[in-house]
Amino acid sequence: MKKNLIVFGIILLALVGILGGAVALYCFVYPLEYKTYIEKYAEEYQLDPALVASIINVESRFKPTKVSSKGAVGLMQLMPSTAQEVAEKLDLDSYDLFSPETNIQFGCYYLKYLTTQVGTDLTVLLASYNAGFNNVNDWLMDPEYSYNGVTLISTPYTETNEYIEKVNNNYRVYQARF
Repeated sequence: MKKNLIVFGIILLALVGILGGAVALYCFVYPLEYKTYIEKYAEEYQLDPALVASIINVESRFKPTKVSSKGAVGLMQLMPSTAQEVAEKLDLDSYDLFSPETNIQFGCYYLKYLTTQVGTDLTVLLASYNAGFNNVNDWLMDPEYSYNGVTLISTPYTETNEYIEKVNNNYRVYQARF
């Protein structure tokens, strides 16, 4: 009996270790920092917070000081020109794109703006966020990329196609987290 309890204890400890490692890996791959800001601005701009978190994870891995090779800044990788336009709309004279709250607010504002330009189809919205809605409008008129002028089959940019796939994969996970 005592031997059975020892074996059971060892098995239980091994399972706890495995589960703990799996949870740690899950939290590493799908972090969720700045949840308060994500929820606040997603609600303010009528967005799904899981979508916002997915975009942040794909864009910056939740690193607020990230700057891309193209000059996009912060958690949601906003171009300075886009941020300036958002700041003007929000009537702000100064702002810090490295501030998590500001970057999330501006990113959510911009996502909401994009929905007014291209609608709420997730593929079209993500393509617009990644490649610009002018490009997306062109693709929607091209039968190679859209069969109906409303949805996208694909885009001519490999980076944008991969971006859409990554955000969608993250989105499924973050929907469970929210």
